[in-house]
Amino acid sequence: MQVLYRGEPDTTSGPGESGFFEADDDGVIPEGARPYVPFEFGRLELACVDVELRRDLPVFTGAVDDHGDLEAGSTAHARAPHGDIAVVATGVVQASGYGRYSLSFFGRARRYDTVRVSVIRTEEPAAQRAYFAGMKPDRGFDGVREGGFYLQANLAPDVFDMLVAELSAPDAELHASVEVMRFPGFYAEWSPSVDEGRPIKFLDRPTDIANLDETPEAFLSTRQRKDEIWKDDPIPPASLTVRTRLGSASLPDREEDEWPEGDAEEDELDAERLQSPTREDWMGFMFRTEATLNGISKAISWMAMAVFAGLIAFLSSLLFA
Repeated sequence: MQVLYRGEPDTTSGPGESGFFEADDDGVIPEGARPYVPFEFGRLELACVDVELRRDLPVFTGAVDDHGDLEAGSTAHARAPHGDIAVVATGVVQASGYGRYSLSFFGRARRYDTVRVSVIRTEEPAAQRAYFAGMKPDRGFDGVREGGFYLQANLAPDVFDMLVAELSAPDAELHASVEVMRFPGFYAEWSPSVDEGRPIKFLDRPTDIANLDETPEAFLSTRQRKDEIWKDDPIPPASLTVRTRLGSASLPDREEDEWPEGDAEEDELDAERLQSPTREDWMGFMFRTEATLNGISKAISWMAMAVFAGLIAFLSSLLFA
């Protein structure tokens, strides 16, 4: 199976007939096939299971001095002696407004409904970003490499440590949200709804397109193009959320002298306001309301009588003048 582009050179997305098609080895496109266009709107929601904290401890082939640094001439690579630490999990694609998204590779029928999630602690500011892509199954010297999709988020040490602390709470759940349109290589059939679950195809590399020379540059969803389009957008390409039930969450303890003055009195007043009214309260309220209405009714009656008497006096003065 191969990937072909068909359509007008100036068309990038929409309900037209331009886009990528999956064709057989002879270039024949199945009848009724719809084109895949750059995925421009839509969010992938993941609920993470099998959440683990991992630390990789490297074994050096060279000598390490007293400070943990490699000595000159060592053949070991420059990884930190303390190893890499990460939170890993399996993200299960959640249902969207209409159906559920799935992930797949161009030219392959298999669909994936899970994403491998890795959150890595890094001290390099330039490396603190998110990656979302696919890796095709492959056969190498060491056997068959299992393919799939992965989300990697590199976090600063303080943010990573906060995440681990939150996940340590009982009943803590990790969720991830991916703005797929912010990442290169993803395509889907056009839909008028941004919340319609449908297959999302991943183009591993532009060279997978059989007629690459006929493909408009705007259709090639590259990282450079994505970075240019979204460079001023405030929405992050991916986000992590820790959900904890209120019953298992706790607030930090505070000493009595840490509370601002007047809080105790305000708390007592708030408690009084929040107490449910008793039957006596309701009866008193009704009697007070009835007395108020009676008073208003009497006042209106006296005012009407005074106006009527004034009107009679005025008409009498006119008649006997």
